Amino acid sequence: MRFAAAGALLAAGLFCAQAPAFAEPAAPLVVGSENFFSPSVGDLDKAVFFYRGLGFDVPGQPADATTNARLRDMFGLPDARMRWLVGVAPGVSGGGVEILEIRGARTRTLKRMPQDPGAFTLVLTVRDLDAAALRLHESGARVLTPGKGPVLVTTDGEQARMLTAQTPDGHFVELVQVAEAASTAVPSNANILEIRARLAVRDLDRAVQLYHDALGLPLLTRAGFSDDRMLAAALGAPGTRFRTATVQVPQSGLVLELIEFAGRHQALRANIQDPGSTRLQLRVRNVDEAIAALEKFGGQVISTGAKGVELPAATGGISAAMVRDPDNLFLVLLGAPAPSG
Repeated sequence: MRFAAAGALLAAGLFCAQAPAFAEPAAPLVVGSENFFSPSVGDLDKAVFFYRGLGFDVPGQPADATTNARLRDMFGLPDARMRWLVGVAPGVSGGGVEILEIRGARTRTLKRMPQDPGAFTLVLTVRDLDAAALRLHESGARVLTPGKGPVLVTTDGEQARMLTAQTPDGHFVELVQVAEAASTAVPSNANILEIRARLAVRDLDRAVQLYHDALGLPLLTRAGFSDDRMLAAALGAPGTRFRTATVQVPQSGLVLELIEFAGRHQALRANIQDPGSTRLQLRVRNVDEAIAALEKFGGQVISTGAKGVELPAATGGISAAMVRDPDNLFLVLLGAPAPSG
């Protein structure tokens, strides 16, 4: 089994082993992505310690928005204070984690479970799950998988160990260790081999219509409800049934898994400054068209004035907007830079 088989594993277990062919939009609105995962946290220093413990390289000193009023307007928080740091997984291409702290705005720490719409899970394939789980424990994360340890799952004849935990800020992290690893460009002293993301949604059909049909993300897999009890337990949602689909951001290594859990769950209306909220940064062909597509499905622009802003850039202005999607994931829509000269 190949290391990228955390993806293959999930495709076989959470999804279907054979991915059908799906028609793709002629001109997708989404053309790329930036950092895969951008959690809002209550204390940047503590959060940096947490993600370094997982294996992310988080160098340098925090950046801030003190002199960038347009960026604060994009967040819809013109008077707030923001600082952030970006972490990358050595040898893993495409993106990483941008950790954001917002002060000067009313906040509340969100209390979600993995099955609640808006719950966003960072899925990490790792070389050594036990070492990563120990760092989770040391940093105050709460293991949600029953038994407080990894669960062995078997899908499509392959085995893997899985564990789901909740960070002190209310985000979710899933660790996956496959039974057999293969050669990889990731340095031998690095633990993270692959990064994926998962969003819990109220209605999978509507989510697929939004992300695939309207925004143009290619649809990789889709499956009906699963009764796999061990996998549900590994996801931190024991006793639940779930159905899933996967989409991929063009020109990016990011695979986004959409999952709907049957049964009872709570849908919290979050604010971007709330610890536990998450941003996903997307490059779009046209910001206004992307806003319109999201609003059609119940999305809401939270940028100041409920419209896009022009961010400064070395090559000219960049159109941008922040939109709350129907399931309380915050999408940063970034337009192409204006041509220079």
